[in-house]
Amino acid sequence: MLALFETLFDIIRLRKGPDAIPYSWILCLLSLVLLWSVPVEGHILARTIDRHWYVGIVVAMAVFIFQFYLMYLLDPTPAVA
Repeated sequence: MLALFETLFDIIRLRKGPDAIPYSWILCLLSLVLLWSVPVEGHILARTIDRHWYVGIVVAMAVFIFQFYLMYLLDPTPAVA
């Protein structure tokens, strides 16, 4: 983990390029954020609409999928096949 912070610090100081970031750490971090944020957002939604917690998680997952689909549709770069 210390090596990751050192690499990020070197990128900020322009000693290394962004290609030096290990992508597996980034994917792991993004996965943890998604695994944490969807249930938390679902719990907040469930409390707001006064329903059970799993209803909120289903709504939060649906919103996440809808946002992902919109980003896919609005992406200006064409997909390479």
